[in-house]
This record gives sequence, C-alpha cells and structure tokens, in this order.
Amino acid sequence: MTDDSPVVHINFTITETGSYQLSTFYKNFGQTYQVAKLYRNDGTLIASNWRSAPSLQTGDYYIEYTSSSHSGIFVLIIPKIIKR
Repeated sequence: MTDDSPVVHINFTITETGSYQLSTFYKNFGQTYQVAKLYRNDGTLIASNWRSAPSLQTGDYYIEYTSSSHSGIFVLIIPKIIKR
C-alpha cells in the first residue's frame, strides 16, 4: 500500500464452506492505521471488521484494505485466511 495505491484489493476463493478468520501481518514504514473489509466478488459487503469469524460459502471474495492516512503511506500487507 502506497500513496499511489491507498486502497488494496486481495482476491481469493473459498472452496470449502465454513467459518474463517483473517490474520494479517502489517509492516508500516510510516504512521498509518489500516482497515480491512470483506466483500463478495459482486461487491456485497460481508464484514466491516473481522472480530468474529464469518461463515463463508464457497465462492469468490476480496479483502479491501484502506489506510487512515492520505500521505506518507508505505505498508507491506500479508493476509492469511484461516479456517476455524
């Protein structure tokens, strides 16, 4: 995530129905806060936070990461989806 790309989409496919938790590694090279939202591939919002493990059906999804900052953004994001 950078000033040129302040919104990042990570596409993924669920092949087995179940509850999933998001674990994300962030490495900030500046002072920012990131928010992760989960969407179906058609743009339907599933979760605005992942404090609980949402139940997902098989299909295509994406995670949208946004930053609280509008300048000086440089963040490495490595998401991991864990089936519970």
